[in-house]
Amino acid sequence: MDKIFSYLVRRGFRQGLLGGDAKWLAFGAAALLARSAVKAFRKKPDVVFAEKLRAGERLVISHVRQNGRNENPAPQP
Repeated sequence: MDKIFSYLVRRGFRQGLLGGDAKWLAFGAAALLARSAVKAFRKKPDVVFAEKLRAGERLVISHVRQNGRNENPAPQP
């Protein structure tokens, strides 16, 4: 759907501004508004964890199955 909006915006402003066709300029403006509305009302993912790391610190993310075992355990030194 984003490709359709991009196409209409691009074609609308190219044909409307450069070509002088008011119909395409209106299509381009409407597509730009519609694309902006879709992006504004799109559900954003919830933040589960947020923390600032200091220099030298790192964050390790691993996946744990329901039974408590690691999916891909790292080799032990």
